[in-house]
Amino acid sequence: MRVIAIIPARMASSRFPGKPMADIHGIPMIGHCLFRVSMCSELEATYVATCDKEIFDYVESVGGRAIMTSHSHERASDRAAEAMISVEKETGEKTDILVMVQGDEPMDTQEMVSQAIAPMLSDESIK
Repeated sequence: MRVIAIIPARMASSRFPGKPMADIHGIPMIGHCLFRVSMCSELEATYVATCDKEIFDYVESVGGRAIMTSHSHERASDRAAEAMISVEKETGEKTDILVMVQGDEPMDTQEMVSQAIAPMLSDESIK
């Protein structure tokens, strides 16, 4: 079963512009999200979906995987869906479970991701 995580992030937040790149102890917020989610052993891969070159370049610079998406998305779920389609085209593999983790939740842990997907991984009807 192919399980991936996508972290949607954009710089144009109306309440806190530039939030994904906000510094938290020397690491941008999006970096904390990426590093923590990537530690989840049930995930085959973790991607950051963004319409901003600054975020894309940062993720790539730290060895992460980034996907450029359209600027027109109004919802994070739309950005994640576009990214998932790109990943499936690039890899030639269908995604069975997509875990969407918000790019402004730097305190999420690998255990939280594992707990969120555990019911799906144990449900024989979705395999």
